[in-house]
Amino acid sequence: MGYGDPGAYGGGEAIGAATPNMDRLASEGARFTNAFATTPLCSPSRASFLTGQYPHTNGIVDNTARESHALPVFPLELQKAGYRTGFFGKWHMGNDDSPRP
Repeated sequence: MGYGDPGAYGGGEAIGAATPNMDRLASEGARFTNAFATTPLCSPSRASFLTGQYPHTNGIVDNTARESHALPVFPLELQKAGYRTGFFGKWHMGNDDSPRP
């Protein structure tokens, strides 16, 4: 599914794929209509999102396995403030079994 596929962004039934739940989330919550990636690679992009730092600052500059679990990421700060956080989808930041934020 691409950016324009949900109904809230012009797709939905117009392209033959109704997205009522995603449309409801968009109408009742925040819609992000202008976003940019810091890099075209997945691991550096995720690390930038999670740390708020550019790849050259957080040290994740490619998709090679490296020590990424020691980075200060915002989900850990949310946990400290009493929030429950979760992880789903691709992680692709390291090959060990250490806990993820």
